[in-house]
Amino acid sequence: MRDISKRIIAAGFLAVVLLLGTVLLPAAAAGPDSSREVIFLLDASNSMNHIQNNMATDMIREMAYSLPAGYDVGFVSYETDVQSFIGPQADLSEFDHTVLQTRYTGYSNAGAGLETALSLFSETAEAKEVVVFSDGEIVMSHTAATEEAVAKFDAMVGQAAGQGITIHTILLNTPAAEETLKILDASRRTGGSVYHAKGQSEIEAAAEQLLFSDLGVGQLSVGAGGARDGRLHITLPDTDMESAKILLTSDQPLSNITTDASAQDIRVVTGRHFAVAELTRPAQTSVGLSFTTASSGEIHARLIPEYQVCLQVDAAYREKELTESQPEPAGAIVTIHAGTERNPEASLFASELFQNQAIPLRVNGKDYRAAVRDGAIQVEVPYSPDGNYTVEADFSGIAGNFSGLTPVTAHQDKPAMAPPPPEPEPDYRPLIAVVALLGGVLLLILRRGRQKAGGAGLQTEASPAPPSEEYHFSGKLNLYIVRAPDDRDIPPQVFPLYRQSRKRVRLHYILSSCGIDFGDVGAREIDLLPGPDRSLLFENSSDCTVLKNRDLMMKGRVFPVHFEEKVSITFTDDSELILQYKNVRPNEKR
Repeated sequence: MRDISKRIIAAGFLAVVLLLGTVLLPAAAAGPDSSREVIFLLDASNSMNHIQNNMATDMIREMAYSLPAGYDVGFVSYETDVQSFIGPQADLSEFDHTVLQTRYTGYSNAGAGLETALSLFSETAEAKEVVVFSDGEIVMSHTAATEEAVAKFDAMVGQAAGQGITIHTILLNTPAAEETLKILDASRRTGGSVYHAKGQSEIEAAAEQLLFSDLGVGQLSVGAGGARDGRLHITLPDTDMESAKILLTSDQPLSNITTDASAQDIRVVTGRHFAVAELTRPAQTSVGLSFTTASSGEIHARLIPEYQVCLQVDAAYREKELTESQPEPAGAIVTIHAGTERNPEASLFASELFQNQAIPLRVNGKDYRAAVRDGAIQVEVPYSPDGNYTVEADFSGIAGNFSGLTPVTAHQDKPAMAPPPPEPEPDYRPLIAVVALLGGVLLLILRRGRQKAGGAGLQTEASPAPPSEEYHFSGKLNLYIVRAPDDRDIPPQVFPLYRQSRKRVRLHYILSSCGIDFGDVGAREIDLLPGPDRSLLFENSSDCTVLKNRDLMMKGRVFPVHFEEKVSITFTDDSELILQYKNVRPNEKR
């Protein structure tokens, strides 16, 4: 009766503790941006005392401090009853204190431990996972209590499976052949992983495999080998990271960890066989780490980069105008750039992490795969009638940890329909013949009148003298781009005509020499030639609108331009250019 009373009192006390923990801890600890919660469940019974040098708690701390932002971490230790617990949270200071207070004593009530762990999860977490460190025992002081603990554990495993909670198990110092252990049912029934670890190196390997594979933490190896000189130099792939965690592990105890780096904040956490140096917003790619360990120690360094991504998406059509035969664009070219939340103009795709990587994409619900080229991703997709192109990017194959990868939509209006062809002009040939006949008659009358008046005749404006081999270019052209084809700003340019030995210079050549690309819009059909009295002759064979001092220069005509005069050219795509013909002083020709 006394045993029964003690059990009832203990159960009531545990229920109150669990209720308080469930109501208070997760609400206070869960971060607003948290998407995954991980609870470490540690068997703190007396049988775990044989795990040397507190390797279990060392590995729990190593995994917790290596998790990137977006993971909230909790902890439960159990023996005869629950020894200690703390709900999932992003700040690890209280978590760390709780883990380090673990003492191995009593029996192994895995049922009570798992029940507490499941009660600590919040309802809003997108993923919930339990990581169990145990030697495989579920043993109480007598058979009935053991059976009760096993039944509770079995019921909690069923609850976890029903709630989509995954349970991973690291089985410590237990032969791999013992697959009948009840503790392993948790992983079998929830789809979790089981790792058999015997000794320090296997325990560490199991913890890191679980961290980087099962929990999906992105990392890349940045150093390995002997640690006799007590120093490592690491080069970060870029400085766009929100956080760069460097995980050092060693088969010998580590101490005296110092960093030589430039960052907004630097924090170092150490364990017996690990250290995590966290650099918040690193300002330089060069990082030095110094440490103390035994001369025969082997050390491994891993970089765990974290990014807050800001995707930028543009869409463009190949067609500039549509026609009746092609009323819809053939498709769209979608271009994706990646910046960061604090610097959207950053070029994240220029980082070494992304070089020549193929990124899975989903555009308007259809899957694609495109490689990073020249700091961007481009993919050709079908035309969308509403002009919207919604892009989702999957960075899970990149050795990093990325937040902010939400769908981004670009809008591109449909190209305008080309204007209909002009109506054919009327046949003016009969009218021209009549006018020509009348003109001939009038000319004959005038000639006769001139003969009678002593030879007085008509005066007509002289045309510009034709180009001659004796003329040479002189002066220079000032180019002012009023409106570029893509509306970008182009500074004024100068083209030295006096240096030209040829007798004809094409406007397209002048623009290209100044680094200006107007495309094929008429510049290839405007020529410049040297004229008499150091003038410049414009020969216009294009459809462009050419004005000299507000006078329209007709197509197919040659007109002269003198020093200080300006010529305005409006190209067929509405881009506009002003040319000013200037004299050159002798000292400018040096």
